[in-house]
Amino acid sequence: MSASGHFRGTIHAKHITINGLIEGQCDADAIDILSQGKMKGVLNTEQLTIEKGGLLAGENRATLLTDTVVPLPEQNRAETKQDPDAHHADHKTRSSSSKKS
Repeated sequence: MSASGHFRGTIHAKHITINGLIEGQCDADAIDILSQGKMKGVLNTEQLTIEKGGLLAGENRATLLTDTVVPLPEQNRAETKQDPDAHHADHKTRSSSSKKS
């Protein structure tokens, strides 16, 4: 949609770029609102980019699928846990060794 363009209605596309005015609904995998773009209505997208000067007057209803969330295996969970005292002890050791006598 060019800077002088105006559309009212619903748009379904893979990728939508807005640089004019759209009033209504846009459904896409990715939507870009450029610096002169104005969207009034509802967006349904997982990937939204709004440049400085662009406007979204409405809402984005992200279409994320909850089925894509997978739990970490137990091994990775154990590796990510740290002993909270280990960090503080290491920090104290480095701090005291850097002090001049």
